[in-house]
Amino acid sequence: MNKQAKINNVSLGEFSKSLHFLYPLLGIHSEHFKPLKVFVGVKGWIDPKERCLVCIFDTSKTNFAYFETAHLFFHEAFKEVRQINAHQSIYVFNFPYPKVWDHFLIGKYSRFGLKYKSYILKTCIKDKWHVANMRSFLFPAEYFERYARLLNVPVELLHEVGELCSHPDMNQEIMQPLNHVIKP
Repeated sequence: MNKQAKINNVSLGEFSKSLHFLYPLLGIHSEHFKPLKVFVGVKGWIDPKERCLVCIFDTSKTNFAYFETAHLFFHEAFKEVRQINAHQSIYVFNFPYPKVWDHFLIGKYSRFGLKYKSYILKTCIKDKWHVANMRSFLFPAEYFERYARLLNVPVELLHEVGELCSHPDMNQEIMQPLNHVIKP
């Protein structure tokens, strides 16, 4: 079956780009413990230029303490944790791939290296996220003709734009400040 045949609609709506493009590259995978939200910064605390991935987890789940110790605290990129409330905490990681981060911030997902793209797609399959769309975002040149037909635009326009996924919306990708975050 043709890979492009799976794409019948070009609108996914807004989605957390940091969750789908960056979080997989931390290599923290669990069916039971996925972040509730992922951000590239926190207003007044972490600027996106610092290259820190901010993940909010539900800490009230059964066995979360084991996951936290085994996969978060001992992760090579782990920086700090701050409690939001009795059921949620913020985990901050120094993102280990600066070029990927920089391409992400300007919406150039197709410029991620092949090994990063492959890893994102493997995670996407594991998490059952819409693989065909993610593949088109990472390898847009393979999909320009299909998208041009769906959008009813000249294919040259898509070649000129170069990407099939919008830039990250920093209003969604940067967490609003929390006054009640508890410092360690």
